[in-house]
Amino acid sequence: MSAADTSKKLSALLKRLRTRYAPAADEESEFKPSWIDPLMDEVIYSFLLWDATTPQARNAFKRLREAYIDYNELRVSLPAETVAVLGERYPRGEERAARLRAALFDLYKREYAVSLKSLADGGKRDIRAYLESLEGTPCFVVDRVMQRFFGAHAIAIDERLRDLLADEGVVNAETAVEDAASWLARQIKAEEAGAVCQLLRAWADDESPEPRRPKPPAARSEGEPKNRAKPDRAETKTEERAGRRRPARKKASKGGES
Repeated sequence: MSAADTSKKLSALLKRLRTRYAPAADEESEFKPSWIDPLMDEVIYSFLLWDATTPQARNAFKRLREAYIDYNELRVSLPAETVAVLGERYPRGEERAARLRAALFDLYKREYAVSLKSLADGGKRDIRAYLESLEGTPCFVVDRVMQRFFGAHAIAIDERLRDLLADEGVVNAETAVEDAASWLARQIKAEEAGAVCQLLRAWADDESPEPRRPKPPAARSEGEPKNRAKPDRAETKTEERAGRRRPARKKASKGGES
């Protein structure tokens, strides 16, 4: 299928979604996760939203707030403990908890705090590079935080959305999520990115509760073509790190909760 054909299919799909979901999608812009720090709140919420529905993520974020004093207590909790808070039926629960813990540990190692305040004065390219380098962080989280918090030109999609787009003939079913997100960003104007993300999110919530083709946690073997579907970055390292001995817990005082 030619690039022109896929672009036409995307345009037709977005036209249909605007008719069906635009009013409901506007509600997503009203939700702002609130715990301690707005940027970290957005990162954690994006981790919860990755390959999960909006209601699932909102309820899970609330449960994390109720279960943990602050981000640091969440950081030092074992993945199994976080899974218990999220709920045993939460999509990709064990992998999600391991990835989130790995990212928070990596952040703490760099900043000596579970904080992204050092990014406040950085340029968008540097901020993206920093987020992408955090251990275990899916591209969906990076793209969503960049678009929602920093107003960058990005379209956040996960495997659920990639599967739905493949059903519509917009992307190939074997296209890596990172590649599909990059292609979509080139097709959609920067000023329309936020609205399109809301439409796609409403569509995914309605049509696909979970990804239909989960990828095994294996790195790409040497010599394998780069355009084949592959798991998100650093999956193997994330699992290894998640299995390390839990450090001594040191509770910090809770502050800034709204």
